[in-house]
Amino acid sequence: MEYNSLIRTLDDNGEKELRLEWNNGLKIVGKPDVLYETDNGLEDDDVNYTEYYAVALIVKDIIVHPTQNEGRVCNWLIQEGHSYVEISLYDDPPNAIYLADDQKLWELDNDE
Repeated sequence: MEYNSLIRTLDDNGEKELRLEWNNGLKIVGKPDVLYETDNGLEDDDVNYTEYYAVALIVKDIIVHPTQNEGRVCNWLIQEGHSYVEISLYDDPPNAIYLADDQKLWELDNDE
């Protein structure tokens, strides 16, 4: 299993604070902490079983709350009040990642 572009970007910038943005308006600042392999919770003999890489992101600040409370990341951060969130292409990926100086590092490619 290879890293996808999202995981590679987070891994390559693990020492930096990053701004992640979603289409629902959510914008957070955080720092990548741990990269790990995980799966979607199904049995490995299930045809829908998927393994993927994810990064635990330490959330430093929610800089813009979403216009609608939708999506797993939004629910986890706002309703549950957690300071860590799992970031992956598999479940509710961000649409873009930026450095503090607004340099875009990554943008969601729907072909991935």
